[in-house]
Amino acid sequence: MRRIKWSRDEYILTLNLYYKFQKGGPSKNDTEVIKCSNLLRSMNPTASAEDTRFRNANGIYLRLMNYRACDPYWLNQGRVGMKSGSKGRCKEIWEEFEGHPEEVQDLANQIALEISVDNHLKSNQSEENVIGVREGKKLLRTHYSRERKSQRKKKLKLFFEQHGKIYCEACKNEHKYYKEIAQLERIFEVHHKIALSDSLKTIETRLEDLAVLCANCHRAVHSVNPYLSVKDLRKYFDQHNV
Repeated sequence: MRRIKWSRDEYILTLNLYYKFQKGGPSKNDTEVIKCSNLLRSMNPTASAEDTRFRNANGIYLRLMNYRACDPYWLNQGRVGMKSGSKGRCKEIWEEFEGHPEEVQDLANQIALEISVDNHLKSNQSEENVIGVREGKKLLRTHYSRERKSQRKKKLKLFFEQHGKIYCEACKNEHKYYKEIAQLERIFEVHHKIALSDSLKTIETRLEDLAVLCANCHRAVHSVNPYLSVKDLRKYFDQHNV
């Protein structure tokens, strides 16, 4: 059987599992490893039916060891895991989400939900409709996941250097009251100003293509289709003296 490359979704799902056991490590027979294996196998039922080893528990466990090879927690102890994981796709995914397990979990939950919906749709709708639903959700998730990349730190740093503070470009709120209990750089998010259909054609996101938004405004611009522009949301606030 032809080897099927791991998808980004699969890497994220296994990284989420890794974070659950980051300072320990499950066995190959752990129920969480088996559960993850079953989920990944359900993403490709044809390959799963043809090969019992496809995305099996052993393969999931090896992927966890790949991530361990990227994790300073283990590297500082001289435990390198699977050295092959210290480069390539595993390394890229690790660097993208390092230090943000809650974001990985949120993304993994979205992926798992979509897999469940897709499997349900397959038994109730035509394949053409299923593909349309799946692709629409994939585009939205890709948009959000790109906003979670390392450009966020760079954008927030540049924004602070330019303005001397961090605030939402839509509502202008600085959320100062969070300073004593939370890190402001985790309160604010970055948003692609370029339309989704255009941004997917962009190989690399430029900092000027990103806007700094608070979580509420970020969700507001994504709540309608087509998305609101940051400029239009700000105009709405001005009209209502917000």
